[in-house]
Amino acid sequence: MVKCQNLLSSCGKNLDNKGLGMRRSLAFYLLALLGLQVLGARDFSQLKNEELLKLAGTLPSNEAIDYRMEVSKRLKTLNAEDAKKFRANFSRIARKNLSKMSEGFQKNA
Repeated sequence: MVKCQNLLSSCGKNLDNKGLGMRRSLAFYLLALLGLQVLGARDFSQLKNEELLKLAGTLPSNEAIDYRMEVSKRLKTLNAEDAKKFRANFSRIARKNLSKMSEGFQKNA
């Protein structure tokens, strides 16, 4: 009976160690994946306003959040009149770029 208990307790320890190793491996892979995404992120802060505007409505979803954050930062630094012009240009260019994409989609459909 004692041998069975020792055997069971040692099996449980081995299972715990395997589970811990798997969790560590999974955590490592997730962190590596996150790191690769960060490395692949574009730095929109280095772009001029005109370059930033040209990208409106053209970015993949994984870059759109960083792009919108940069646009918001720039709008906060502009005076009211310049911010109004920037927003108008942004909307115009985004609509133009999005309409190009929808035309291409309709042709391929």
